[in-house]
Amino acid sequence: MHNYSVLADDRSVLLGVMSKNMQVGDYAYRFVSNTSSRVDLNYLQPVDGPIGPCCRITRPKC
Repeated sequence: MHNYSVLADDRSVLLGVMSKNMQVGDYAYRFVSNTSSRVDLNYLQPVDGPIGPCCRITRPKC
């Protein structure tokens, strides 16, 4: 999503879950700190404990 938003100069929305207890240096913290401000993270849901990374890109039918 970050790359899409930066390269397309467009807003994107990230849906999914993220660890509720982030700490400086862990995967979730690095992800958030390196994500473009054009990516809307407001729809992420907090979960207890660590999660594994995954990605799915959905786009409108062309």
